[in-house]
Amino acid sequence: MSILVTGGAGYIGSHTCVELLEKGEEIVIVDNFSNSKPEVLDKIKDITGKKFKFYEVDLLDKTNNMINKCMQKSKDKETVKGKNKEEEQKKLIIEVLEAINYN
Repeated sequence: MSILVTGGAGYIGSHTCVELLEKGEEIVIVDNFSNSKPEVLDKIKDITGKKFKFYEVDLLDKTNNMINKCMQKSKDKETVKGKNKEEEQKKLIIEVLEAINYN
């Protein structure tokens, strides 16, 4: 199961991500870059040499539908590939929900 790190591109969040990745944990980072920069994500990868999932989401935006945003990101970045895109999208939704302990 992945650990969700909100604000993972910020100062405290990025240091937390490095520590978690170095301990072998899988993480999902969510950030809206209101207090951080996207370049921080590259630095986390450089320091740890590990990959992680990232979603640019504003959790404070009450009108934001997180699942739709994640699905759109997956389409934009070609994360969801192959003939059975619907099934892959369901897997993505389940992964996000597991990371935030909704199911």
